[in-house]
Formats: sequence, C-alpha cells, structure tokens
Amino acid sequence: EAATLKANAAAAAQRVQTAEAVTETTAAELEVDALGQALLDDLLGTLSSTRERSREQSRSRMRESLEAESRLEAAVREARQETTREWQRKLQEAVAQAVLLTRRMDADPLGTRGAQQRKGDATAAPPNTPIGVPSLTPVGVTPSTPARRLPNARTCSRNSAPKTRSDLMTRTPLREAVRVQSRPT
Repeated sequence: EAATLKANAAAAAQRVQTAEAVTETTAAELEVDALGQALLDDLLGTLSSTRERSREQSRSRMRESLEAESRLEAAVREARQETTREWQRKLQEAVAQAVLLTRRMDADPLGTRGAQQRKGDATAAPPNTPIGVPSLTPVGVTPSTPARRLPNARTCSRNSAPKTRSDLMTRTPLREAVRVQSRPT
C-alpha cells in the first residue's frame, strides 16, 4: 500500500506539474494573443488614420485645384473684358475721327478754306477762276465776263471755241460741291 500511495503521489505531482505547465503555456499564449491584438489594433488605427489623412489631403488638393481653376477662369474673363473694352475704345476713337473727317469734308470738300486761312489771303477768287490761278481782278470788282481757259490741242480739235471750267466739269459730287462753292453770293 505504501508503494501504491507513493506511486499515486508521484502521479499526482506529475499531473500538477503538467497542469502548471499548461497554465503557463496558456498564459503565455494569452499574452501573445493580447500583444498580437494590441499590435493589430495599433496597425488598424494607423491604417485608418493614414487613410483619413490621405482622404483629407485628396480633398484639400481637390479644393486647391478647383480654386486655381476658378482663379484662372476669372483671369481669362478679365483679360477678355479688358481686350473687349480696349477694342471698343479704339473703335469709338476711329468712328469719332471718321465722323470728324466727314464733317470737315462736307463743310470744305477741297480744303480751300483752311488753305486761305493759313495763307491769310483776304482776296477771294472770282467765279469760274481756275483752281490754283490767282485772280487778276481788283478787290471788290466783279468781272463782267467769266474767265475763259486757254484753248489747247484737245479742245481745239473738238471745238474751236474755248470752254470755261464749268463747261468742262461733269457733275460728280465733288465737282458739284466745287461748283456750288464757286458760285457768287
């Protein structure tokens, strides 16, 4: 019986050691599991924060890109408006100059008034005096007969009688204006 008791005690002690070893192993496994879980949680948190930062950066870059595009469109619109205003200003200046020139031409088609004012010529040429030929009639005296052009080969070949300037001029708008201006008042 003593040997049996010793054998049972030894077996019990062995079972206790085995249980302790299993307990230690289980504790180690649990510790490893806890450490692994902590590492996994840390990794998941890092991935989540990294993903969130990446999304935030993407949104920020998208906003910056949209703002840059908006600024570019505004600059293009401003440049187009400035160009349009510049062209409108130039067009208005050209139209104003054309209107002024037209009015001057209507008032003085041949520019004789300005030339006479610049020369200070107080004597006006009598009617039917060729342009560019000074008048030989004294101031204040009206000639009794209109001045006649000297005959040349062409006029003599067609008609022996010399013709005046008014006879030779056809009724074009410019010549009609000259004829009206040269008419005595």
